[in-house]
Amino acid sequence: MPDRDLCGCTLGEFVVRERIDEDSSGAVYRGEQPLLGRDVVIKVLHQQHDADKLKCFKRDGQLVSRLDHPFVVHVYAFGGHR
Repeated sequence: MPDRDLCGCTLGEFVVRERIDEDSSGAVYRGEQPLLGRDVVIKVLHQQHDADKLKCFKRDGQLVSRLDHPFVVHVYAFGGHR
């Protein structure tokens, strides 16, 4: 179950538009980056997660952000706040 619906919220420079899916680690949303006029996908971890899961999420974000291939997603930003 989601912690809360984020549709309409702004996360950094991204606006959350529509919930797409959810899995055991978090929710996935369609969003946009208004400044650049670009559609994005946003994954938000559930608030209830352990330190290992957060560490893995950040490591994966760093690794994938280094890839440049037409069949791999582009990572524009990742991180967290409370």
